[in-house]
Amino acid sequence: MKVYILAQCEHCEGQAHLPAGQAEDYKGEKYTRHQPCSMCNGCGNQPKWVSLVELETLLKEAFPVCPHQKSYFTGGHHYNGQQYWDDITEWCSDCGVNLDRLPNE
Repeated sequence: MKVYILAQCEHCEGQAHLPAGQAEDYKGEKYTRHQPCSMCNGCGNQPKWVSLVELETLLKEAFPVCPHQKSYFTGGHHYNGQQYWDDITEWCSDCGVNLDRLPNE
């Protein structure tokens, strides 16, 4: 099974426009002219068919999983004269996810 995605243009490396030579402006200063990439028509992307395995790899590269190595706690312990309870929650310092709500692995 394959999926149709828009991948970065391999010809222009996603830049969309490529250098097309030197030119002079109205002051006589030289600058580099650019023109749209002929492979992607100036959009920086190219359609591409990829397998589901390759799509999974691309997604993992684009959205790396946080290892949740640094955390902090909010809340505290409470007593109302009859019972004790806490509302302590652990949060990841890097990505901000509530670590108490993660599924057990």
